[in-house]
Amino acid sequence: MKVKITIFDLETTSENPVQAEILTGYFHTIIFDLKEQTYEFVDEFSVRAKPDKYLFEAFGIHGITKDEAANFPAKRDALREICKFAKKHSDGFFLCHAASGFYGHDGYYDWLVIMNQLMQLSNEAYLWAQINLRVRVISTHTIAKKLLKQRSNGLKELSIQFNLGHFEHHNEVKDVMQTLKLFIRLIDGMTYLSSEDLYDLGHYSGEKSWQPGLRLI
Repeated sequence: MKVKITIFDLETTSENPVQAEILTGYFHTIIFDLKEQTYEFVDEFSVRAKPDKYLFEAFGIHGITKDEAANFPAKRDALREICKFAKKHSDGFFLCHAASGFYGHDGYYDWLVIMNQLMQLSNEAYLWAQINLRVRVISTHTIAKKLLKQRSNGLKELSIQFNLGHFEHHNEVKDVMQTLKLFIRLIDGMTYLSSEDLYDLGHYSGEKSWQPGLRLI
């Protein structure tokens, strides 16, 4: 069985998904063969957005300066392009590496930022996204949490644990490609997975114990 997966990552101005504004983002779409565990590249998309408010403490994480951000495209245009790309590939899964439940909000950080930015832009944009972007988001963080049952499941820590090689953390392109490597490593040998199994495994769903073929509600 083959499934479309868009791996994505954002660099933002804040750890709080309600306050965060997008600075940069990268989306990498593949067709993944669940039985053969191979994939082919389909599409990619990079985005930059000029924030309304630049927080200097964020610089220490991603290294994007205020001067750089000031020259990025308008936030409205960036969000429009994200929606366009997301709608194009909404027939598959969107995969990030993020824990669920940020600041009391159910969902994954990167997608929460996108939806909150749309809501702050206008109610009309947010409602359009709710109706048209029926995106199913999964996370390698959740997959690791369910399969490994360990406390620390950060991308950097798991990369060391599985000898995935050094990468430039908090660079959106490098994080995406490392997340893809981690995804392949985590489901290695699980050739029996269906697309619904993958969603149940990768979606937080209360982050209960997972068994193949057992849907989580």
